[in-house]
Amino acid sequence: MNAIVRSTLVAIAIIGAIVALAAIGWPASDYRNNDFFQFWAGPHALFEGASPYDLGWSTAFHARYGSQALHQPNLPAGFTTAYPLWTFVLLSPLAALPFELAAPLWFVLQAAAIALALTLLARHVLVTERRRDAALLAGLAVSFQPTWLALIGGNITALLFALLTAAATVAWSGRERLTGALLGLLIVKPQAFALVFVAFFIASRDRRRLVQGWLVIVMPLVAISFALRPGWSAEWLAIATSLQSSAVSNATAWTFDRAVATIPPTVLVATATGALLVWWRVRRPDPILLLAATVPVSLFVAQRGWSYDQLHLLLPVAVVLEVIAASRARLPWLGAVAVITTAVPWLLYAFAFQQGGEFWSAITPLLFFCLVVGADAAVRVRDRVMQTSVA
Repeated sequence: MNAIVRSTLVAIAIIGAIVALAAIGWPASDYRNNDFFQFWAGPHALFEGASPYDLGWSTAFHARYGSQALHQPNLPAGFTTAYPLWTFVLLSPLAALPFELAAPLWFVLQAAAIALALTLLARHVLVTERRRDAALLAGLAVSFQPTWLALIGGNITALLFALLTAAATVAWSGRERLTGALLGLLIVKPQAFALVFVAFFIASRDRRRLVQGWLVIVMPLVAISFALRPGWSAEWLAIATSLQSSAVSNATAWTFDRAVATIPPTVLVATATGALLVWWRVRRPDPILLLAATVPVSLFVAQRGWSYDQLHLLLPVAVVLEVIAASRARLPWLGAVAVITTAVPWLLYAFAFQQGGEFWSAITPLLFFCLVVGADAAVRVRDRVMQTSVA
């Protein structure tokens, strides 16, 4: 089957799925009251000359379309959305569609983005036993709690996961400007990728071109945002700060003190970042391994984030599968991957319902960091011992 036929069939399947979902009214019925609604409402604010951070406009708009998204428990007073204005600039085409069509389109695009990301990881990371490990990666992705939460909750995480994976694969092929451009789009949720940006910069073969590509995307988005709403940044920062200090839980280090009060968040952030830096200085990893270790730490130290943001941890899963692909200790490490990827996130999410917050889910990215570092070290030590024995 050639590429044109395959692309045509994929397009037909996507369109058919959108039409079918629109006909049954799902996920529009759920998306109306959760994360997705802000991605549809925000661009509407720009179209109407209003601010998405204005509580009066947001309340009236939500009431107009029967949304209860602003009535989630523990949200701070005056909360509307914590996303920067350029997010809604990028998503403005979405608001041109009626909600009943925009919702299924969003769901299908998110599912397609996850499939694309997994395909890229299989093609560019799983080189030793591609068919076997690609099937394993797909199975782990299907059983991964953040996969389901990202799709059902309607957040933008799946699209960002595809962008991150695309940036990584493009970087490994040496196309620095395109890598920078793809990374520029990740400023939709900048707090989740702070250390990831640093890792790409460290690993870059041409940092000047990388920064050029990043600026080509970021500068127009920033300029358009301030042209539309000159005072938007103060409004956004006020809401983002209030969210951080509210009773809303995070799955990051910054609210872990609500689970273990004896450890200040700043200590956790400093320790995790320091561990990554020490490991990098000692190990001097190749770019793919550096990124695999950086993603979980970046998620852990992010100012805010939830378990659906941990979808990006499928990238280090792929890297670990490749690291252990030819190891004689593969089965024990594969068991560790399965437990950490499947059982742990679901158990912590179930615990979150009992505790009323996702504080304990911050443990998940730390386990993935340990998994990457541990698997790499164990395989290297075993290979060194085997080489010595043969010699």
